[in-house]
Amino acid sequence: MNQDILKNIVEDVLKRILIEGKVEIKESDGVSQVSIVSRQSGILIGWHGESLAALQHIIRTLYSSATGEFGNIVVDVNDYRERAEQGLRDLAVRAAAAVKTSGEPQTLRPMSSYERKMVHLALADFADVFTESIGEDPYRKVVIKKKITEA
Repeated sequence: MNQDILKNIVEDVLKRILIEGKVEIKESDGVSQVSIVSRQSGILIGWHGESLAALQHIIRTLYSSATGEFGNIVVDVNDYRERAEQGLRDLAVRAAAAVKTSGEPQTLRPMSSYERKMVHLALADFADVFTESIGEDPYRKVVIKKKITEA
């Protein structure tokens, strides 16, 4: 992936939407990680990361149009994704503990497919609970249930 082209695209998008920010690109395991540091992060992130997801989609599309290649690009602003993922893992573990204690299923708030995946992965190795997604987008949720063990 051409990091110079990608950085130019991101900087151009920020300039066009009148956002000041510092852009850094790192390559890791075939993924281009775009890190934006900005005092206007709230605008870039939006409600539960919706603006950030849209920004990532726009950048991927512009990169693909400019180069003719699909790039695996992840955009983060002020480490929002990292903090959000840790928050989701913490939420999942707390809900799993409540399920183990009470035996009652716990239904989490509606989440994006990416957020649901984080919850499923966070609890994948828990022996006492399992997860499943229910509902239709955009209201799809994760339910955490206690595993029934046979005696």
